[in-house]
Amino acid sequence: MSSELILNNKKYIPVKDASLLTGYSKDYVGRLCREGQVVSTRIGKAWYVEEDSILSYKNSPTTFNFLSNLKGKKVDAENEVSSVKNTPVLPETLAVKSPVK
Repeated sequence: MSSELILNNKKYIPVKDASLLTGYSKDYVGRLCREGQVVSTRIGKAWYVEEDSILSYKNSPTTFNFLSNLKGKKVDAENEVSSVKNTPVLPETLAVKSPVK
């Protein structure tokens, strides 16, 4: 790993190293820094992430409900699937249309 810093007896690593350590992209690690999701500091134009903080973030369980995140649209997954199953397929939807000349 490249240039690490010790600040307040804690090890800070550059975003590039945090990216390699976690498997996250450099952009995502930078976003975590900007949003305050991980303990970090900016020196000049470079972000440095506290190593323990990024590892804790990586190892923390996530709770993300994809269905409730559909832009405020309430979706009942079972009803959505059953409505798709019961939708008739019209022959004209299966036909390949030739380009208009």
